[in-house]
Amino acid sequence: MGCDAVFISYLLQKDVKLQFGKKSWPATIIYNPSSKNTFILAGWNSFARASKLEAGDVCVFELVNKKDLFDVHICRAQC
Repeated sequence: MGCDAVFISYLLQKDVKLQFGKKSWPATIIYNPSSKNTFILAGWNSFARASKLEAGDVCVFELVNKKDLFDVHICRAQC
C-alpha cells in the first residue's frame, strides 16, 4: 500500500478502525521509516474477507476523524 510518508509517519504503530459501509473492523497500521513502507497488519484479513476483496480491487483510505477512523472506498476490478 502506498501512502505519503509525511502523512503516515505520525502513526508509526497505531490502532485504527477500517470502515466499509455500516461496518468497521479494528486494525493496526505500521509505518517503517527505513523502508518508507506502510502496512496494515492485525485486522486486515478480517476486513478483506468481509468486504469480499478480490485480486485487482483498489482500496482508497480516507481518514475521516483525524484520529483513527478510515473510511475505505473500494473500486472493484470488474468496474
